[in-house]
Amino acid sequence: RMLPEDEYKALPNFSDDVISSLVKDFSVKNERTSSTRYTALFTLRFDGPRVERIFGLTGIAYSETTSQPVVVLPFLQMGTRLMIWEEPNPWREVWQNAVLDDGLVPIRVPLGDIADMADVPDASVFSGQAGNLTAIADRYGATNVLLVVAKSRGAALEASEGVLLTLYAASGSGVERVNELMVPAGEGTTFSQAMNDVVAYIRNDWKQQTVVVDSIDANNVTIQVSFDGLAEWIDIKQRLEDVSLVENINTDTMMHNRADLRVEYTGSLEGLRLALSQNGLALSETILDGSGYLLKLQETSYYN
Repeated sequence: RMLPEDEYKALPNFSDDVISSLVKDFSVKNERTSSTRYTALFTLRFDGPRVERIFGLTGIAYSETTSQPVVVLPFLQMGTRLMIWEEPNPWREVWQNAVLDDGLVPIRVPLGDIADMADVPDASVFSGQAGNLTAIADRYGATNVLLVVAKSRGAALEASEGVLLTLYAASGSGVERVNELMVPAGEGTTFSQAMNDVVAYIRNDWKQQTVVVDSIDANNVTIQVSFDGLAEWIDIKQRLEDVSLVENINTDTMMHNRADLRVEYTGSLEGLRLALSQNGLALSETILDGSGYLLKLQETSYYN
């Protein structure tokens, strides 16, 4: 959940004692017993600072910054035609029937109701001729929209010879191609594997953007916060405190519409900026009065 793919593959085999020391507590629900078996639901909660320390001591790069949700629009290519709501569409059905855990990047799949069809009527959204990607993102509580085109390399509805995936990201200026993935042939599950590959790509890309190499040594940045009234200042400060990369906040000066802060954080400044943006805060590169960077509530928009 927290590690980029290459880091996960290189993860050391921790001993049982080390793993046990990282568990904060656990709970047990729905216990059932019979003469031959016992079943229950165990929920384990890990000690965040201890896990971070283990990662830091072993040099493991990790991410704990949660992204805003992403809406995935699954288009199936039939010859030269792109379809999404028409039946049959096994590519869309795979996404709609999937049970996806949120992970660091929550993924939302449209229901395909009347409102969705109005916002994304057909493939004309790729050229900006119709549709409203902003509306469909807002309705599902997301700030990103990813359009994923699946082209079967065999029978169009069976993907018997593999699937070619082309990924497009929605932005303020339209729709832009961001990547292409090739999924080899499988045994009747190629569309499912293609979906898993897209989910893995989305989450691994996010982890690479927000990775923290060492959580032990904190960095510092001076930030000038601009706000309109006490309520907005409280909102900004709470959002700042909720960012996992932020270790400590010191207030140097306070005025009726401005505060000067010294912020300790882990990772890179760019990683901090991205984490802040996911919490509705914009960190500007503009230097103000020699006091550092400007922080304020951001306007709603798409993020890439």
